[in-house]
Amino acid sequence: MSTFNVPTKNEVSENNQAIFAQLEKGLGFV
Repeated sequence: MSTFNVPTKNEVSENNQAIFAQLEKGLGFV
């Protein structure tokens, strides 16, 4: 799947959660 390790949402900070959500939208995971 991913070629890099993605931390779980519990491990990232609130700021990174926003980035994570943007990535999910951009990659079409949601």
